[in-house]
Amino acid sequence: PIDLTEIILDEKNIKLDMKAFESEMLASKERSKKSWKSSTLVDQSEYFSIFEKNGATNFTGYAQFSEDSKLLAKISFSDDKDILFFDKTPFYGESGGQAGDIGIIKTTKKTIEIIDVIKPLPQLHGHIVKKDHGLEISGTYTLHVNKNNRSLVARNHSATHLLQAALIEVVGDHVKQAGSLVNAQKLRFDFTQPNALTKEEIKRVEALVNLKIREALDVSPTVMTKDDAIKSGALAIFGEKYDDEVRVLKMGDFSTELCGGTHVNNTSEISIFKISSESSLSSGIRRIEAITSVSAFDYFNECADILDKLQEDLNTTTDVLGRVASLKSDLKKSRKEVNELKDQVQTLKSANLFTNKTAINDSHSFFDIPVEGSVDMRKLSDDFASKNPNATGIIYCLIEDKVQFLLRTDKKEKILDMGKILKDNVSILDGRGGGKPHMAQGSGSSAKFTEFKTIVLDAIKRSFDEA
Repeated sequence: PIDLTEIILDEKNIKLDMKAFESEMLASKERSKKSWKSSTLVDQSEYFSIFEKNGATNFTGYAQFSEDSKLLAKISFSDDKDILFFDKTPFYGESGGQAGDIGIIKTTKKTIEIIDVIKPLPQLHGHIVKKDHGLEISGTYTLHVNKNNRSLVARNHSATHLLQAALIEVVGDHVKQAGSLVNAQKLRFDFTQPNALTKEEIKRVEALVNLKIREALDVSPTVMTKDDAIKSGALAIFGEKYDDEVRVLKMGDFSTELCGGTHVNNTSEISIFKISSESSLSSGIRRIEAITSVSAFDYFNECADILDKLQEDLNTTTDVLGRVASLKSDLKKSRKEVNELKDQVQTLKSANLFTNKTAINDSHSFFDIPVEGSVDMRKLSDDFASKNPNATGIIYCLIEDKVQFLLRTDKKEKILDMGKILKDNVSILDGRGGGKPHMAQGSGSSAKFTEFKTIVLDAIKRSFDEA
């Protein structure tokens, strides 16, 4: 405090330059206002005003879950919600990727729910409540953190530290944290990594984290200077701003990180760790999502229920995988038989399809072949070409105001170029398409398709005339 500083200086016969101090203090506040970024719900200046008037919130939540606190200020940020500021609080405010605590405020007459807690400034905790709270400035109230929710968040947060250490050991020391989210349901960890993790790497990371959980490592926080923390090997997040004094969290000899969040006292409290997904977030950044404790047990119970249902449906109690493999083999065989039958049916149908023809010259004919939408045009065209080596066919399907079509001739035919004929004339259908000399495929509007067929027929005749 400046008044204490002034007394100490007087004792040493040193004069305090109050004007210079006030000037530097003002400059420092302006720098803080410009550099601090958060989703603050209301104008940032309101938070600075509260902080300048009342000072910092004293966070007591590392050691306890309840606190008798004095209400210092409140801000209305919507039609039905207020943000309350107390002189001290056991509630952790959302920061560092960790979700804010939830809980209640007790008065002699009622209980008020705390929906969320934010940290609009590093020194300030804002408690979000519904507007009908009825609390008055300067009143003292009892704040209670939801212990169960805090415990679940702490387990996921501690698991995040184990995950980072495991990734460094399994994947390499190039791994750096690039973002995180920790709440009661799950954890999310973004990290620098050029390639996707293999299934084997994911299994090794998961196994290593669970090993450290079973080893029941003590989790111990220590407050020290930032320089001493870095010297001790503590991991810091690149780009993150830290105070001169920082909180260093050690998990045995496996993990050491700078972290102000809430954690378990021993890794055994996490119970179990399960990676639910690994994906790409952006170039060079991967994302892992995972669950622990209650969420993980719920997941495994759900898997067990699915397995029970599979055993019941498959009428087996032991070799489910073998039964599934057998069914897949049967399905593959059945599909093959179905396709063979389809081909046989198509061959029988094609005898009636290849009848509408127009002579181009003494040796070449043009076939008009309308089909239904379920027909495989390419396969049908192969059948057509094999049965009619000296012919060209236009296979087409009309669906409402659209048409899909395929031009086909024998591969040995050297005079005709189906791809060029289609490309030269498809514009009349406002369509598109292309292909090779023996086969071309396209689509477009059906309005002028009859005219298009005539143009194609003329183009084929012209090709032979010019040959």
